[in-house]
Amino acid sequence: MTQFGFARDRLPNPADYYHAQGLKLIGNGEWRSAICPFHDDHKPSLRVHLSIGCYRCMACGARGGDVLSFQMKRHQQSFKEAALALGAWNSKMANPIFVWEHRDKTGQVIGEIRRFAPGRNGKPKEDIPFYRSNGKSFLPGIPQEMKKNGYPLIGLDTLTDKNDAIVVVEGQKKQAAFAGLGLQCVTSLFGASSAHLTNWKELEGVSLIYLAPDNDKAGEGYIKKVWRIIQDCKPAPVMKVVRLPGLPEKGDVCDWLKQQPELTDWNELTSLDDHPMRAKIQERLLDAIKHHLHAVPSEWIKFSTPRKDDSGLWDDPILFEEIETPDIPADLLPGVLGKFAAALATSTEVPEALAVMCVLGTVSAAAAKHFVVSPKDGWRESLNIYTLIALPPANNKTQVFNNCTEPLISWEREQAQTLEAEIKRQRSERKSQEKIIESLRAKAAREKDASKQRELINKIAEEEISLIEPQALPQLFSNDTTPEALANSVYEQGGHFAIFSDEGGIVETMSGLYTGGSANVDILLKGIDGGHVRIRRKDRNFDITPFLTIVLTVQPVIIQNMRSKKAFTGNGMLERFLFVIPKSKLGYRTHDKPPVPLEARQAYHQKIKMLLDLPSLPKEDQDRRHVLTLSPEALQEWREFQAKIETQLRPDGRLAPCLGSGGKICGFALRLAGILHVGNYDQEQLVISGETMAKALTIAALLTEHMIAAYGLMGADQTVENAKEIFQWIMAQGKPSFTRTQLTSAMRHRKFGKSEHLTCALKILSDRNLISKPKRVATRKPTTIYRVSPLLLKLPEKGKKEKQVFGEWHQVSHLSHFPPTSGTLENLGSNMES
Repeated sequence: MTQFGFARDRLPNPADYYHAQGLKLIGNGEWRSAICPFHDDHKPSLRVHLSIGCYRCMACGARGGDVLSFQMKRHQQSFKEAALALGAWNSKMANPIFVWEHRDKTGQVIGEIRRFAPGRNGKPKEDIPFYRSNGKSFLPGIPQEMKKNGYPLIGLDTLTDKNDAIVVVEGQKKQAAFAGLGLQCVTSLFGASSAHLTNWKELEGVSLIYLAPDNDKAGEGYIKKVWRIIQDCKPAPVMKVVRLPGLPEKGDVCDWLKQQPELTDWNELTSLDDHPMRAKIQERLLDAIKHHLHAVPSEWIKFSTPRKDDSGLWDDPILFEEIETPDIPADLLPGVLGKFAAALATSTEVPEALAVMCVLGTVSAAAAKHFVVSPKDGWRESLNIYTLIALPPANNKTQVFNNCTEPLISWEREQAQTLEAEIKRQRSERKSQEKIIESLRAKAAREKDASKQRELINKIAEEEISLIEPQALPQLFSNDTTPEALANSVYEQGGHFAIFSDEGGIVETMSGLYTGGSANVDILLKGIDGGHVRIRRKDRNFDITPFLTIVLTVQPVIIQNMRSKKAFTGNGMLERFLFVIPKSKLGYRTHDKPPVPLEARQAYHQKIKMLLDLPSLPKEDQDRRHVLTLSPEALQEWREFQAKIETQLRPDGRLAPCLGSGGKICGFALRLAGILHVGNYDQEQLVISGETMAKALTIAALLTEHMIAAYGLMGADQTVENAKEIFQWIMAQGKPSFTRTQLTSAMRHRKFGKSEHLTCALKILSDRNLISKPKRVATRKPTTIYRVSPLLLKLPEKGKKEKQVFGEWHQVSHLSHFPPTSGTLENLGSNMES
């Protein structure tokens, strides 16, 4: 993780730096040789890259990703000491690239929000509040008094007329865009993370509010939370949702404005106050708002309650029958891989997670035999992965599979055309040799002379030793196999093989469909990391070290039933898979999406074939695969991820229901980083960057959410069932809170009534936003209290209409939408009921 104050762009030029370090660089090109300073070197063993700065000694193994790493190692300095020595550490905060002034309703500046680039934590940008005053200027931070009273709204100085409608957005950049066009607009400090910490009472007296969410899940969640809180205002204003047309995914009003012909070159941080076409753009924006006003979505109403509680502070409950998993964005994949996955997901109208995991599996099948990842000496991770993707039928799984694996099949065909004649010749020669041996063996059996018979036997042995093993046609994967057939394929293909299937039948086959439910899955267990497997049969014996890639798409019921398969339980099989449960798009597809662009398809094919055409290693030289190491930034990112995962593996942690899989996710993150790295592979670059690692860790973090959902689907942990039973008791009580003592008493006769079991089950309920975290109350006898989400207490009962449950609140949120007149926002709302 990038340290605060570190400026990578200030690191010295590698060529100048290494010269200054006294290294005499030999050779031409980007890579140069030099005497290694880390051991007693008598010949140039050190290789350094003059553009990137990475180095590696071919003798002692010293290596690093840049000149900072070299400085730390040679001079025994810490990260900060080395950065300071190289002039790449700022002891003071760098100059901001932009400053937003925060004014109160009188127009007085009360603070500033400063944007820095790059930001901390590896972010490309970061907004930092400066609200502490020393009498002359603002300093970073928020005064306690401001926190106590609630953060003041940004944009209060634009509220000149509460009879006119105002717009609520997420973030000061968007607020400034609306305000620059003369519209009343407010937002909260810190955007999406602080809606409940903000003083929205300032909007009391406003009759009409337009909520303008960003076009993503986070933006929708923020606006939904704001909508709940503003209902506390008396009287409650009429609220409508504005969904500007043509927004890209994760887009906002600034993106909409940049689509306007007058603003194609507009810097979204620049005010529109003095723009020559301001009036025309304002008119166009008002017209867009006029024609894209919507009632508050009905799903928001589902958890709406009268505002006599703090339900605006609670996130939506995640009920046990619901599976909510995040998508895995295609832009986490590098270059051509990301573009192809995004285009494929759009074309086939499937979740991006499906296309992403299929692309990752394809790259794994192509590259695993060439690379390993090593975070430290003695630890090597291959690039092969097992992934199981659950989607209902009719989700275009076959089409996605075919598009992703097409370059693998094409490469196999090309290799068959090239090698077929030679392989036929080898097979023919083998048959002839076998016939000769049979003839000699028959002659030896008839020979009466013992010495001549011994000569024949020796000759037979020599012929058998010299038998040629015919080369097998290259085959990269299969989509229907058994463990026995898989072992043969792995042996023939030199230890590396893949299974791609868009049907769940192969799971049944591998779990012993034809052997009474028991199956020898040893090759699948060992295939994740190259464990040694010995095959002993009547016709032949062989040893293999399998490295398998498995990508399967199945129906959700297959995952649900996996726990009941003998072959998949008690042996770590489930823990080897990366589970993915995307949200299906069935029912929301338009069937009018364009095909994958030809250039994206061709670039993807070229990338996969480039990896396949890398020189293959002999079977006996598998340990000589290219070793990918981690840059200092990548290693630190991964170590911090490791530490975070470790805490989640505790008995009360989020990964407690799936300890085996959770314990492996850090190793799988290394594999994902390696796959992303080879997606932009440069033969001279074997160091994984911090940026690549950050993307791999993002994918790994998203996969942990899918993993938790998958184990919940399997019912693989009794804790989930315990949580469901406690939840039923809570709903039956119908009370806003309960104590730990009450729960213990109610569950005393249940088999999970022990304290540690209750704690784990309550943690699940808290993670699902069903109850609060425990709170200790200092009474005569200390008591632990849990509050029940107020959003649960008003869920509609079966057989009752929502209007009866929600009363006036249901009516307010579904006001009729009369066609508004043109003009200001006041006119837009003049014909709406209040």
